[in-house]
Amino acid sequence: MTFTSSEIDYLASQPLARISTTDANGQPDVVPVSFQVDGTHIWIGGSGESFLKTRKVRNIAAGRRNVALVI
Repeated sequence: MTFTSSEIDYLASQPLARISTTDANGQPDVVPVSFQVDGTHIWIGGSGESFLKTRKVRNIAAGRRNVALVI
């Protein structure tokens, strides 16, 4: 997906996004995340081992792929 310049301007003006994943019981886990937009992709989260150990990453890694991102 390629964003228009107006969409990129809006996204750049937002300090946080919210990501929602689900746990093994289907319960949602909604947390604020930092994000960046490069014009085509939205990159979320952080860097390093601490990010890889978060609940949102564990939920996705476990195959629970129902994910929502709200900006």
